[in-house]
Amino acid sequence: MQKIKSREIRSLIPTEFSKEFYYENINVKKLPIGLINKNIREKVYKILNKGKPFSLVYKYNGDYYLISFMPIKTINNKFLGYLISYSKNKAFEIVQKSFIVNIILSALISLIIGILAYILFRDMERFKHLAETDRLTGLFNKGKFNEVLKKEIERAKRYKRPLSLIIFDIDHFKRINDTYGHKVGDEVLRELAKVIKSIIRKTDFVVRWGGEEFVILAPETDLDGALKLAEKLRQTVEKHQFPTVKNVTISLGVAQYIDEETPEEFIIRADMALYKAKENGRNRVEVAN
Repeated sequence: MQKIKSREIRSLIPTEFSKEFYYENINVKKLPIGLINKNIREKVYKILNKGKPFSLVYKYNGDYYLISFMPIKTINNKFLGYLISYSKNKAFEIVQKSFIVNIILSALISLIIGILAYILFRDMERFKHLAETDRLTGLFNKGKFNEVLKKEIERAKRYKRPLSLIIFDIDHFKRINDTYGHKVGDEVLRELAKVIKSIIRKTDFVVRWGGEEFVILAPETDLDGALKLAEKLRQTVEKHQFPTVKNVTISLGVAQYIDEETPEEFIIRADMALYKAKENGRNRVEVAN
């Protein structure tokens, strides 16, 4: 209660909250009020003199108690003290348990979402790779090449840098299929892909154009550099021992990008050089006009 006259103090019990407040009546069984009050003293002390109702929750022996302070006032609205109630409340325990359960569930849901996102991202990357890759050789396919070619042409035009193209195919590949069967023909294509990868640079972009035809896009490479790369590839293939068929040769056409020509015109010039190589006896490199 609020501070009272000294003659009345003898019959009252001082509280643990403040010297200005005394107990007029305590009627709570099996509950250590003094211990609880000492533990909540710091929280309560700052609020007591305001004369306003307030509550707080205290945990004791695993149980939750709602401690409520209800102000007592006179008819003239003069503050006298508080009516304090200590009530055991299981709702707080339920709320706490629910809170913990919700945290665990949230963590599990986040983990599951993360796993699903990873699987989705991995599958998207795999599907993207499959969409851009030739399944037989593992090289990029024609669709991916068209995308890269446009970007490289734009870059070459913007920065005035050389860009070259090499188109080649296997000489007499139909004869290989007719003589040994398509399974052996597929083995030759796969082996050729490995040979190409061993020759080209990291900056080069190699594609299976279709059938036995391949394309190498060589950024930062002028016509002379592309010719050297094409000749090195031709000689390497000629010397390589392929499974079953042993010897295989290729014919190659080389072109350097000319300002303002379209991607289609660029490809056509290199393709015409390839046909020129075939007309001139195969197993050789020719340059586009």
